[in-house]
Amino acid sequence: MRSTDSKISELMERIRSELASRSAPPAARAPAGASGPILPTLLVVPSPQLSKATFEVRETYALGDFLALHDLDFIEAAYLGLLKRAPDPSGTAHFLQGLRNGELSKIEILGRMRYSPEGRALGVPVTGLASSYNVQRLYRLPFIGFFLALASAALRLPRIVRSLQALEGYQHQRNAEMEVQLATMSRVVNANERELAVVVQATATTVADQATRLSEKATRLGDLGAQHARIQAKVTAAAEQAGMMESRLSAVEHRANTHEKAEVALRAEMSDKDARLASLHASYEQLDQRLDSIAGNATQVAAALRSLETSTAHSATVLENRVATTQAMAEGALPRLALLEAATAGWEKRLSDLDANAHERATQFATMAREAILSLEQRVAGLDQQVSAEHASTSILRQRLAERLARVEGRVHEHALRLSEPAATLESTPQKLLKKKIQAGAQPPSSRFAALYLAFENRFRGAPEDIRQRLAYYLPLLRDSVVGQVAASVLDIGCGRGEWLELLREHKIAASGVDINADMVAQCRERDLNVIVADAIAHLKQQPDSSIGALTAFHLIEHVPLDTMIELIEQAHRVVQPGGLLIFETPNPENLMVGACNFYTDPTHQRPLPPVMTQFLVEAGGFVDVEIHRVNANLLPKLFDEPDPDDSPALRSALAFLRSAFLCAPDYSIVARVA
Repeated sequence: MRSTDSKISELMERIRSELASRSAPPAARAPAGASGPILPTLLVVPSPQLSKATFEVRETYALGDFLALHDLDFIEAAYLGLLKRAPDPSGTAHFLQGLRNGELSKIEILGRMRYSPEGRALGVPVTGLASSYNVQRLYRLPFIGFFLALASAALRLPRIVRSLQALEGYQHQRNAEMEVQLATMSRVVNANERELAVVVQATATTVADQATRLSEKATRLGDLGAQHARIQAKVTAAAEQAGMMESRLSAVEHRANTHEKAEVALRAEMSDKDARLASLHASYEQLDQRLDSIAGNATQVAAALRSLETSTAHSATVLENRVATTQAMAEGALPRLALLEAATAGWEKRLSDLDANAHERATQFATMAREAILSLEQRVAGLDQQVSAEHASTSILRQRLAERLARVEGRVHEHALRLSEPAATLESTPQKLLKKKIQAGAQPPSSRFAALYLAFENRFRGAPEDIRQRLAYYLPLLRDSVVGQVAASVLDIGCGRGEWLELLREHKIAASGVDINADMVAQCRERDLNVIVADAIAHLKQQPDSSIGALTAFHLIEHVPLDTMIELIEQAHRVVQPGGLLIFETPNPENLMVGACNFYTDPTHQRPLPPVMTQFLVEAGGFVDVEIHRVNANLLPKLFDEPDPDDSPALRSALAFLRSAFLCAPDYSIVARVA
């Protein structure tokens, strides 16, 4: 049965190959003498060729160049002509749906594309579009637009009738062309069906013949199988006899091997004894050689002793001569010693004279030193008077600088109050109305700004590469925590454009992100980052206790109310495992430019957060080792130089105050740990 199936499969493969050869060029077809059924040559179904208006991309257009096209052809021509690009799927679907259900006219679609920001930037001129589009916009006015459209339709009724007649003629032409194409295709398909019917019948006859032949071959195979079984039985019996003979031969071979091993052992023992005898003979010969060598050495030692005795006697004679010479020299040196003693007495007298002269000179030097000290004291007194006068003038200058500094501080404080008054007003009146609207189910106005927030971040936040360099400051902190020790994961809430997540991925740290802005999440997913759209508090409430190694939030806490921030800290303390980190980064209001101006560039900011206040809230939330890190000071411009050592103390104090107010770090972070 399996053999029959294989034959049928082989036949079908031959049919397929024949069809492929028929459709291939003549040079690639099989030869005429090949085995298998001969298949007919099938006719190729022609593709429909319908006439339609063409569109040519130019620099200028007339309104009729676009209105001559219809449906999808019109949409594609509008994109190519007005926007100079291929249509995007979402825009095509929107305009095509509006055109087909009558909600948008062709002129309205052309006007929206031409006068969109992208179309205005290209500025493609279209004769007659501006006036027609303005008229179409008047039709959209409530109440009056209906009557304007009605009046315009009445005035343009003949033109509308001509357009309908032209459209009807165009449709009839398309229908006639379609009927001709369908008739042609029907004829080709019917002819191919007839040819295939003949081929299928011939193939069925061939398959039946093959099946008959296969059954005959199967019978023959059965007979051959029986013969094979009988031969196999004889082979098995012969194999058993051969096995018995092999076992006997193995026993004989084992005995022969045993005898050979015994013989080899005897030969090895004899050769070992011969080697030992040869070694003993060699040892005896070496002993004889050593005895001869010792005898020779004894002769040499005796000769050396005789030579030593001779040299010793000679040395004793030389020493006796030297002793006699030394005694003679000592007797001649006694007169010289007497002369030396006389010279020493003369030198002692001269030294006593020199001591007397030195004492007199020391007395004179002390007198001169006292006079010089008195002169110096007088000069110091004069200098003290001059210093007192300079100190008085410096005190007056310091008082004047202090008064000017107080005036400057007062002006700065007034400007800060003026900048904070609009925020307080917004909190007192419109924000209360906003809360009521939110409670009533209305959408907050900030949702309108959410669509623009990605572009806002791209302009004011900074380039992604710069942000990654700033955030690299926190990598060593993570490595020293459980994130670096047991490979715990990091959760970044308010992840934005995903610079922090990309940096963690480059350093092989598992991380995920959460953000409420769908556009930013989509941008992160395009770079294969693990980010979802969700509210931070709601997402944290779904996480198990002690489930993450670190929770990070960069420039997030300044966007939320105080109660939300406290709840965020509580949830963070619950989900971060012992030894894990909490990292909050936010603008630093200690910098006067940040606290009074730059902080309010982002309209979604709530209020500045002083570092010590944020530190207190995190400590109250249960975290330990809460530290304030003032960061990104290198981003500030150099507004004030370092105080010069020659400046007055008041000027140095003023410069120190200005530097602390304007040049302190623009951002700070709270880094805390779970005990």
